[in-house]
Amino acid sequence: MAEEYDFLFKSIVVGDGGVGKTALTLRFSKGFFTEDYKMTIGVVAKRNSL
Repeated sequence: MAEEYDFLFKSIVVGDGGVGKTALTLRFSKGFFTEDYKMTIGVVAKRNSL
């Protein structure tokens, strides 16, 4: 069943490697932060309902 929400926001985070795009995305979507990330190449998709 589809999740109910009032608004749906989609965002794209782009930037140079090693600047914190994955950290920012995970902090917003999952609510945690860690300094031990492997550098990602390509697209990281996460979801958070408001």
